[in-house]
Amino acid sequence: MKHYLVLLLFLPLNSYAVDAGGEVVEWYISEYAPYFDSPNPSDAAAIKGFYVDGHFQHVGSDLYVMTNTEEEWSSYLKDEIEAGWTGSEVVSVSPITLNSSNVALTVKWLRKGSGEVCHWYLVTKNKDRWQFTNLVAGVTCATD
Repeated sequence: MKHYLVLLLFLPLNSYAVDAGGEVVEWYISEYAPYFDSPNPSDAAAIKGFYVDGHFQHVGSDLYVMTNTEEEWSSYLKDEIEAGWTGSEVVSVSPITLNSSNVALTVKWLRKGSGEVCHWYLVTKNKDRWQFTNLVAGVTCATD
């Protein structure tokens, strides 16, 4: 009987944690991804809000600590446009809920002209809103 009481005490926490993954997937698809369907350097201020200041960005073997300025994001968006992100769409989002405040996402994008590309994110609930703390660009896409 004691074991069932312990299980019941933790059940609500686990249920909430499971919901966090679905919440982050919806947030990613409805709020963040549309900026990369039609990227525009003028969206730098809005995109900046999706990331914590000082987030980590891993590209290949390089690690960057991003200062998260509007100028940095404007430049990044210009680079993304040149790289072919215009008209890109999310193919799949796979969450791993770590706890009620942290979710890891693997996102598969379809880029016009260059095919599928996948990114991995760590997303944290920060002052009642989800924000990226880590991005690993260009991870190997899992085969479906």
